[in-house]
Order: sequence, then C-alpha cells, then structure tokens
Amino acid sequence: MNDRVDSFLRKYVQHADDIDIDASLQLLAKDIQAGLNREQSSIYMIPSFLTTDVKVKAGVRNILIDAGGTNLRICTGSVDSNGKVTLDDYYKTHMPGIRKEITADEFYRQVAKSISPLADKGKDIGFCYSYGAVMMPTLDGISYQSAKEVKVKGIKGTMVGASTLNALRKYSATERRIVILNDTVATLLGGKMCLRDADYSTYIGYIIGTGTNVSYVEDCTNIKRLPQGSVKGKMIINTEVGNFDKLNRGTFDRIVDSQSEQPNSQLAEKMCSGRYLSLIIKQAINQAVIDGLFSGRVELDKDFFDASITDTAVWNKYMSGDRGGKAIAKYFGIADNLVVKDIVTGIIDRAAKVGALLVSAFAIKSNCGYSQDSPIAIVAEGTTFYRLYSFRQRFEHYLSLILQPKGIYYKIGGGQELNMLGTLLASMSHND
Repeated sequence: MNDRVDSFLRKYVQHADDIDIDASLQLLAKDIQAGLNREQSSIYMIPSFLTTDVKVKAGVRNILIDAGGTNLRICTGSVDSNGKVTLDDYYKTHMPGIRKEITADEFYRQVAKSISPLADKGKDIGFCYSYGAVMMPTLDGISYQSAKEVKVKGIKGTMVGASTLNALRKYSATERRIVILNDTVATLLGGKMCLRDADYSTYIGYIIGTGTNVSYVEDCTNIKRLPQGSVKGKMIINTEVGNFDKLNRGTFDRIVDSQSEQPNSQLAEKMCSGRYLSLIIKQAINQAVIDGLFSGRVELDKDFFDASITDTAVWNKYMSGDRGGKAIAKYFGIADNLVVKDIVTGIIDRAAKVGALLVSAFAIKSNCGYSQDSPIAIVAEGTTFYRLYSFRQRFEHYLSLILQPKGIYYKIGGGQELNMLGTLLASMSHND
C-alpha cells in the first residue's frame, strides 16, 4: 500500500489499524456476557438447545430443509453403519414469498407441499430456518422476522416447526418430530459431521458471505438467561454477532449504514460482509476522487454505483485480474488502477481483521484449545471467506496474531453441504 492511500484510509478511519485488538476483544467479551445474562447487549446470544453430542442413528433417513436467502433446498439424508453420509432426493425451488407477499399460513402450506414428495422417503425433519427464530427447549423455534427478500405477512410469532408439521398433515399422516436450527448452528454441526474423526476440543461455526455470524458451544451453567439447572451440559449458541455495535467505525461505514434499509443495525456485519463491502469500497473511491488521489481525470457514472453492475463479486474479479473486472477498470488509467487496488486491499484487510476479532472472541470465551492435540475446529462457510480476493489469507493472519499469544490452538476446516449435514445431525437430536 502506498503512503498516500495509507494516509487516506487513516484520515477516514477505514484503516485496519484503526481497530484496536485488545480494546475490541474487551468490548466483545462484555457484550457476550451481557447477552448470556439477557442484559442489554448488541449480541443476542440465542440458545439453540442443541449440542454437538448427538447420537447418530445409523440407517435412519430424515427429511432436510434449508430455507435461506432466495432458495428453498430440500433433500433426504442418512448415515450408514460405517458413518458414511448420503444425501438423496435433492430438490431446489424458490422460497415462498420471494415473488409476492403471502400470509404465514400460505408460507407453511407451500413449504409442506414442497417436501410432500419426500413424505414417504424420510421420517423426522430437520429445518434450517435462517430468517430469525427464538429457539425453544422443544427444539422448535418462534419466528421473529423474515428476510427482506421474503415477504410473509404475519409470520412473526409463529411456531416454525409446529406450523410446518400441521401443514404437512394434508399430505402425510405419519407422526414426525422436527428440529429447527439457524444456518450458523447448522454450519457448526456440519463441521462436526465432516471432521468427526479428529480430536477437537470444541467447534465454532463461522459464516462470512453475504452476511456474517458465529456460533459456538457454551457451558449451560454460564447461560444465565436460562433458569439455572433447567438445562445441563453444553449448548450451541447462535450469537448473531453481526449486530455487534462497538467496533471503531469509519466515515464510509457510517455512510453505508445510513443508506441501508435498517440503519444502526448489523453494524459489525456492515463492516466486513459481502453485501456491504462493495458499498464501502465505492464510497472510498468516490472520496478519493474528491481528494485528488488520482493522477488522471476520473469520472464515476451511475453504473459505477449500481450494485447490480459492480457488486463485491465484480470487485473480486477486478482484484484477481479476471476479465469480469473490466466494468471497474475502465474508469481508471494504468497508474490509477494501482491506487484503486491499494484502497480495495486496505478495506478487505480491515474486513478480515473484523472477522478474525468476531471469531477470536468466541474462541477465547469457549475456554478450549489450550492443547495442540485438541485444537478448536473453526468451521468456515461463505463466499466472502473462500472467494474474495485475499480475505482468507488476511483473516488467518489476524486470527494467528490474536490467538497464538494466548496459547489457543485451532484449525480451520470446512466441507461440502455443511448446512445439510448439520441439519441432518440436528434432526437426530430427539434421541429415544
């Protein structure tokens, strides 16, 4: 990074160095504990009532649902006596409510209709519901919101599992049990399925794609929001840490937040996730033009600011030298493209530092990983982590910088179909 770009990012508080590691970890720890205590906190710390210690039922085939973003994915899953997982009958369709607003009853009717062809092929149901639900000890969940892409009137306050089973009775009289879980919890459990032959002290689920979130395993005695003694052992927590609001934000962060659909929410997510990084970058480039950082004349038209033309995926292509990045490169001369790439590199570097801080806070809170023989498994999922130019490399640099001095050992892992694998494991949580 050249000195002018370095000074520019510092001027607008968008440099990675503007985020103090020790101070940020202290603020995270305070909000984490407050969330566990059900005190005022920007980190919700939602109990999942699920554990990683699930007895896998060999030969049992269950129905799996993954509802997230704009797609509803459905399949059946089973584990044989040798531990081999099989996913069959794969089917994908649009999420109910994606094309037009529908009622909650219609939402559940459409979900039930979509899974009805599998009614005779699977027994119990695992439902990865990624739109926000407060989990219950019964492993059902009360919906408290739907994603902005999905318009479902009256879904808030409905019991997701019970409503799905009720709607499914039109197609099948079989008595079933259903388990609801969040996608980050599913990622963690999916990692347990993929990595179960290794000796890990605990698991952390980390999603960094369009949005970001972390799940981890907590001792139930530390979850003060639950009646003491009501639940024993350990439990996976869906932290919703993307809402953390105490990191040192810069000028462009604040602009992007103010222009978002829900200002003053998901502030940490808006500093590092794929949905917002391109917006921060474009604000930075625009300011760089105003500040005279470029040697030539630069004119940014409406296409440059159009999210459908220059989103984070296009910025990734630009940084990687892919032809798809020409939509950005055309605005700048050869020398000025180097300046742009320095700015983008600096913003990605800071995003990776934010991600590493969010994960590290829960690695520290888990009080695990202090032996090289039993490290923490950090199960990573998401396009930003695996595809965004230099993100993973920089994330791993900061993670090591934070955790290594604390004597915490970890390994980053992943796998294919983590959501479905985790949902399959969760569906077996009603052990007889």
